[in-house]
Amino acid sequence: MKTTKILTLVALFHLVILSNGWAADVPQNQQKDPEVTTLYQYGAPLTSSEVNFENLFRNFSRFVENSKEFDLLSYERVGTVNNKRQAKKYVQKNFGPEAAKWGYTSGMGSTSDKGYEYHVKLTIDTFTNRDKPDIDEFISTMSHEYIQKGDEVYKIKFVYGPKTYYHYVFVNPKSHKVLLKGNMFGMDIPMELVKQHEERQKQKE
Repeated sequence: MKTTKILTLVALFHLVILSNGWAADVPQNQQKDPEVTTLYQYGAPLTSSEVNFENLFRNFSRFVENSKEFDLLSYERVGTVNNKRQAKKYVQKNFGPEAAKWGYTSGMGSTSDKGYEYHVKLTIDTFTNRDKPDIDEFISTMSHEYIQKGDEVYKIKFVYGPKTYYHYVFVNPKSHKVLLKGNMFGMDIPMELVKQHEERQKQKE
């Protein structure tokens, strides 16, 4: 019988709030934050900004438990941030009426035969009028404090259910690192989950 330990992460207006709950049968020495990577980082070295998205499209089906509910269709570079006003316009596109309000859950379960297994699941909802005050504040914070002049802007096109969505991602042109804050695909992926996937692949060979 499987006993689960759930780390619940609620992404509200792209602000991620973390709360922990450990099952009683999880040993004390297991009760710590795991080493993590991201869907953008794991895989090919970041020798260009585009590699982030190659890694993302490759990793999404590997490490997101409900990936079959999504169709990641394409990505494209759509511009460069020239000023804070332009940054705000791009961030607003991630919070408009047609944008996806996202969240995710990350958990670790134990079984008598497999030990501990990690799980990551992405969820999609819709924004409501009650969200607006928090959204406005977050848009201002993102565009003024986190997005920098010269950052590259990429647009990801994906389908969830019957609807097509677009999500805008910001990349530092020098380090080629993606801005993870406010990024719906920027969740932590435990390295233990990566190892489990690699082990399953080896068993299939």
